[in-house]
Amino acid sequence: MNNNFYKAPESSTILDSSQGTSFTGKWLAIVGAFLLMGLPVGLLATLFSIIETFQSITLYGTGDPKVMAGGISEGLVSTVLGIVIALPGAVLLAISVFLFKHRRPWVYRVSFTAAIFTFLLFPIGTILSIFILVKLRKSKDSFFTPVYDS
Repeated sequence: MNNNFYKAPESSTILDSSQGTSFTGKWLAIVGAFLLMGLPVGLLATLFSIIETFQSITLYGTGDPKVMAGGISEGLVSTVLGIVIALPGAVLLAISVFLFKHRRPWVYRVSFTAAIFTFLLFPIGTILSIFILVKLRKSKDSFFTPVYDS
């Protein structure tokens, strides 16, 4: 028995492959999370343009279709821009999570929320979000285990 009580213990902060963090994975997750904000911002802008359209209908009546067409097109443009901004963010976040194995609680929460928003984009978004939600649920524990960066 060769126990030396005065010897410093080996480092207990071992990262396994499911908890590996990298600079690239971290920044892909951060940029992806910021880009994903395009979807709710686009939907919010759509709601504002719809409210504005209804206000103009209240003021001018429904006799002029140009009044409604301008508001509807503004709402559609903001929705499309939100989706166009959010899609690369979703791809970057998925690369960070599934390829670089970047596991943090905030990444899990952002990915889960993004999958819920994606669920509304029927039919492809629904199928994709179900796949992502199942994958996230299976690996939930790896997001909430403590990771010690060196």
